[in-house]
Amino acid sequence: MTDPNPANRPNATEALALWKGIRDTVWAISREWRPRPRLEHPVEMVVLDFICLRQFIIFVAKPLVTRLPV
Repeated sequence: MTDPNPANRPNATEALALWKGIRDTVWAISREWRPRPRLEHPVEMVVLDFICLRQFIIFVAKPLVTRLPV
């Protein structure tokens, strides 16, 4: 998809099929988790991972809560 020659690149339909194939092999939590820099201070990593975990729990729980009968 990054070939300098446009003739060698896949068209949009082929690129979408490639993306879906790759996406299906990645675990759902990894898809939603934050990108982490290689050199990150351990304290910063813990704080940001906690925030990301909180956001992930809200992301997963929100549809479940809306289905509960009141």
